[in-house]
Amino acid sequence: GVAGKSWWWMLAGRFVFGLGGESLSVAQARLVTRWFEGKELALAIGLNLSVARLGTVFNNNLSPWFALTWSVPTAMWIGLASCLVSFACTCWCVYLDRRHSCKFTYQDILITDPIVEQHQYMPTVFKAHHCFWLLTAVCFLHSGGMIPYNNIASEYLQVRYFPGDIGKANAWMSLPDTLAIALVPIFGVFVDITSRKLDVILVGCVSFMLGHYLLCQSQAVVPVIPLTLLG
Repeated sequence: GVAGKSWWWMLAGRFVFGLGGESLSVAQARLVTRWFEGKELALAIGLNLSVARLGTVFNNNLSPWFALTWSVPTAMWIGLASCLVSFACTCWCVYLDRRHSCKFTYQDILITDPIVEQHQYMPTVFKAHHCFWLLTAVCFLHSGGMIPYNNIASEYLQVRYFPGDIGKANAWMSLPDTLAIALVPIFGVFVDITSRKLDVILVGCVSFMLGHYLLCQSQAVVPVIPLTLLG
């Protein structure tokens, strides 16, 4: 779509990419919670998110360079190559998971346990405590603030702080994710040791809100404080 300058192909690609990306995130979280437990889980999730943020930092800084050095379609083709590498890693991950998982499948259990079969199509998530739905709302509202910001952050920083300098704008745009690379595993260890999950969520939400407010109001030459708070 980008190479052919076709708006509808670009929209279709964005749609398919969204289906894959979000499904991938859910599956990754499920695998991590199955492979790790107890005092290891938060650190494992933190490391997973940290590596994801590392990919965001690379994208923010390398994509403009590829586009300016060669062309925008070239940057997109390099992104496709990255997706192909991800697909190869996924195939290897599936192989490892099947090789080291229990040989009995869910269907094997159903044959010998009619109680499981009776409740097979009764998801307990709909009977969850109201705290679960509050956490779901937090995730929804957080993503509703973060993703639109990421979509316009480069342009916003260029207009407000770095006129016409996309390289510098994208470098500063990467500050929150760069901080997250280091901080998320540390907070994971903290949660594993102290179990103070809700305190971390509260501090994170307040920092996120204050960071966005200061980013709109700050008159500083560079937005180091608001971007640090976002990180």
